[in-house]
Amino acid sequence: MISRRSTGVLRGIGMLIVLASHLSEWMNYAGISVVHLRTQALLVTWGPLGVDLFLLASGYGLYKSVEKSRAKNGRAITLSFAFRRIKNVYLPYLIIAFLINVYSGEWGNAYAEGRLGGAVFDWLTAASFWFIRVILVLYILFMIAFSLNRKRLRFPLIMMFVVLYTAYLFHSGHIDFWTLSNAAFLIGIYYGALEDVLMPAKKKWRTLRLIALAVSLAGLLFTWQMMLKNGGSGAEDAYGWELTVNVFFSLVSFLAVSLACEIRNRIIRLLAGIPCAVLKAIGDASLYIYLLHQVIFWALLAHLYRAEPAPGNYMAAASLIGIIAITAGVLIQTAGDRAALLLKKHKGSGKKTENDVS
Repeated sequence: MISRRSTGVLRGIGMLIVLASHLSEWMNYAGISVVHLRTQALLVTWGPLGVDLFLLASGYGLYKSVEKSRAKNGRAITLSFAFRRIKNVYLPYLIIAFLINVYSGEWGNAYAEGRLGGAVFDWLTAASFWFIRVILVLYILFMIAFSLNRKRLRFPLIMMFVVLYTAYLFHSGHIDFWTLSNAAFLIGIYYGALEDVLMPAKKKWRTLRLIALAVSLAGLLFTWQMMLKNGGSGAEDAYGWELTVNVFFSLVSFLAVSLACEIRNRIIRLLAGIPCAVLKAIGDASLYIYLLHQVIFWALLAHLYRAEPAPGNYMAAASLIGIIAITAGVLIQTAGDRAALLLKKHKGSGKKTENDVS
């Protein structure tokens, strides 16, 4: 079974990929050549693969949480379970997006132009943060499908829901990672279910995953080449190949992580300890990093580059912006965890006092 630590590492890797992609793309928008053009194009292309890792971990984590809830409560989806999952994404988004809108003057401009109602509606529906909207929709679709008592209907239903939602996004003009990465969410769910069935036969399960990893890696290399031959990432002729690249990348990532979790060699685990701890911290704070990194980028870029600097400073600036975004996200996540822990202790002590009095 893949631990929460490992899915945190997976999210951390995904966040770094997304950061590298966004900073490269936005530097290009600002007329700044950060790296060689081919390298810059490659970084932008890898962005959707970082999103895959988030949705992959989310699908897997949701399935495991539901099965745990079913074993504990007899019901998979309770109101508290659904509320907690939505709250953990939506509430931080509402608070941070509100502060960003106030800081940027967006709502002040909207009020002056008579479109404040539309601006508030966009805020509530996460119009400017596509990932928040997509992950919330996928969470809701998952909870509808897995609230059913009939097990045979759950998996076909969630697949149908995700396919229909993806088709809707595609026909709405989102023929990029808005649609490509949804497949990773399904892979995470199905992997979790397959793991429950095959995990008891440990040797066969390990052998099967090694074979699947080799096949998926070969498939990834082949489909990547075919995607490049048909115009590369974003080209209409390459869309089918790009979708296949995302699927194989998701499989390779998850299979590699699941096998790595079983390594018992002390030296390897010791060497991997610090990098994994850093990646997990980034993964745990990835929601806040995602919400903050754009406004931090443009604010710092405007401050740092009032005067034209030497070209060699651009890469340093991109790195600085990334480090500041990560640090801010980790600090907010840590503060939130501490506050939640103190609140839990306070509630626990309150209940204990009531029992003592009675």
